[in-house]
Parts: sequence; structure tokens; C-alpha cells
Amino acid sequence: MLVKNKIVEQIADEQEKEAVYYDLDNYVCYGISSKDIPRKRNVIPCGNFFLVRNPSDEQFTYCEGGLLSLYDYLPYMKDDAEFYKDYTREEFAEKFKFMDLQYDPREVYDFLMDGLKNNTLHNIVDHIALDVQKDEENDRQVSIFDVYEKGEWKHYLCVIVKGEHDSRLMTFSLKQDINRAMRYFRKRLESEEIGAFNKLKLGKEMEAE
Repeated sequence: MLVKNKIVEQIADEQEKEAVYYDLDNYVCYGISSKDIPRKRNVIPCGNFFLVRNPSDEQFTYCEGGLLSLYDYLPYMKDDAEFYKDYTREEFAEKFKFMDLQYDPREVYDFLMDGLKNNTLHNIVDHIALDVQKDEENDRQVSIFDVYEKGEWKHYLCVIVKGEHDSRLMTFSLKQDINRAMRYFRKRLESEEIGAFNKLKLGKEMEAE
């Protein structure tokens, strides 16, 4: 992430700072405390604050909040950039002044507009529909999606819907191979789901197993 976290930037040691950024990008929990928390190996002094990596129950009592990534504020970053592109920098900063403790809203605005221009933004999760088919007789709909996390492919997702609200999910993520994924999903179908699944155009060359 190109926008720097204002709290993390107060860490003196550069290697430690980069390690915290890496953790933040990989969903590791950090508590923030402005109190002189008992020093343990998971406590990192940074300016006027202390960061606590995976705080214990005792340490939670000292924490006043958590360290947040930009995705915590803007999980649909690409979509949000499209929405806010007609805002001025100052209008955006006023609307997002609640993030000012950790991020400069003006820098965030610049980052979003630059990413929108260069097509470098990603939502935290994107579902790209590959095929959707319905079997009216059995009241089943089967959909296959590519799932991306922060722009990186993660897995295929098979969604089977019965009626309006009843659904179940299957995922396949060993490798980006639609034929193997379709064979995997097919083996796990219930009899009422086969009709809709057989209408899918994906993986038609797969061998019946």
C-alpha cells in the first residue's frame, strides 16, 4: 500500500516498520495503546503510542483501538474510487476525517484517483462470474466464479441456489485449472443439482468420473 499509516511511520527501526506493514497486509491483529503498557516481546514503541501484536486478554485492557489497513476503511477500494471521483480533495478529506489518526485523507484521495487513472486498484474481494445456469424443473441455479483477493486469484467458487434463499458453496483453489475444478465440483453434487450443472459451458472437455 502506497499510503503510509501515520502510527506505523513512528516506528524507529525500519525493518520492524516493514514487518508491521507486512503483518497489516496479512490480517495480523495489532492493538494500539497510548498508556505505558507492560513491556513484553510483542509490544513495539512507536512515537506516542505502543503497538501490541496479537494482544493477550490482559494486554487488551491497555488498548484503545486497533491498527487498521486502508482496506479496513475502504474494502471496496476500486468501487469507492469510482464513487468519489467527482469529489474534490477537500470534500473527500472532510468526509473521511475519521481516518485522520492513521491515514491522511488527502493522501488517500490522491492514491485512489491515481489508482483509478492507472487501473491499479482492487477491491479486497472480487467475484467474477464465469457462467450461470438454471434448472427450472428442479428449482436450482448453479454459478461459477473466479475469486480474487486484492487483485490476486484465490479460487474457483461454485454457488448452488435452491429457491430464493437456500444456497451452498464449494471452492477449488489448488491451481487455476477450470477442468479440474469442474470435476471436483461435479463429484460433490446432489442429484437435484446435476441438471443445472450440466448446462454450464465450462469444462465441457472434462472426462466423466
